[in-house]
Amino acid sequence: MTAGAEQPVPPYHFAFDRNSRVLCTIFEGRYALAVFFSAVEETRRHASITMPAAGILDFTQVTECDIGQDEIRRMATIPPGYPPSTPRIAVAPSDIMYGLFRMFQVFCETARLPVSVVRTLKEAHEELGIRDADFQKIA
Repeated sequence: MTAGAEQPVPPYHFAFDRNSRVLCTIFEGRYALAVFFSAVEETRRHASITMPAAGILDFTQVTECDIGQDEIRRMATIPPGYPPSTPRIAVAPSDIMYGLFRMFQVFCETARLPVSVVRTLKEAHEELGIRDADFQKIA
């Protein structure tokens, strides 16, 4: 990369609800293994600052997925970006993302703290007991 060249914008951003202390990663566009690894590193940074009580991985804006079963198995072996006891919920409305994260959930059961998988943000909020969510985008 040359001096002055802009860094590519990652296909995700973070939002935090101070009342419920939930950190949300909102993915957009194409989801690939490199995006996963980048998001885990960024999640570690944000989790160390916000100290979340739970995490939401929001895939509602993902339009394309370039991850298969072998990558899902590999992803499940990577330590999560959240502290070990932090509950995490993946919101995966599309059949493909839902199926992939159900596989991820199964692989995680033997490798690390499992992640719940739901279809809607409303279900994620209900599972976490969030009533009046006020997620603010964080840098």
